[in-house]
Amino acid sequence: MNLRRNIANRQAFTRQPFTHKHQKSGGFTLIEVLIVIAISAMLSAIVIGYSSTSRNEISVSVEAAKISQTIFQAKTLAIATYVNSSSSCGYGVSFDYDSGTYSIFAYAPSGISQCPDDITLAARDISSDKRVPYSSSTWNMPVAKGVILQDQPDSVELVLFNPPDPTTFISRDGNTFTGSDQPSSNIYLAPVGNASATEIISINSAGQITL
Repeated sequence: MNLRRNIANRQAFTRQPFTHKHQKSGGFTLIEVLIVIAISAMLSAIVIGYSSTSRNEISVSVEAAKISQTIFQAKTLAIATYVNSSSSCGYGVSFDYDSGTYSIFAYAPSGISQCPDDITLAARDISSDKRVPYSSSTWNMPVAKGVILQDQPDSVELVLFNPPDPTTFISRDGNTFTGSDQPSSNIYLAPVGNASATEIISINSAGQITL
């Protein structure tokens, strides 16, 4: 009888710690929950920031292609101007760095009987009163959201194509043209949040556009 009682007591004793331990591990503490929430919020912020930066970088690539195509369109218009005897003396693209926009313009100087040749045009100014909008849809076109049009010392203020070749004239100040010692200039496009991913469009005096 005593032997059975000792065995029963021993079994009850060995079960008690297990039952007690099992009850303690039934849920998370407040500190553990707060730690999990903090880590989740941090990871979410990283993912959102990365997605936004990547989206801006893609926008830069798309915008660079659009600007290159716009410059090529102005060059094509200049060739058509000579063939069709248009009233305009040429076409070009101007850039407004303060507003982050660019426009196709027609070169239409007033008070002259005929369009200037290359030598005469190189000595002339190309101020805004000699530029008229080509169309409402190609005037003051904004760069894409998340893209910055950067103004650098060698940035293109405007590029003008003078028919019939057409000859390419580049201005960095919006009034005078660069000389032969500065045959090319650039357009800088940077994504918001990652200046190291800047894309550069280069235009040289031969009218070549490179990305």
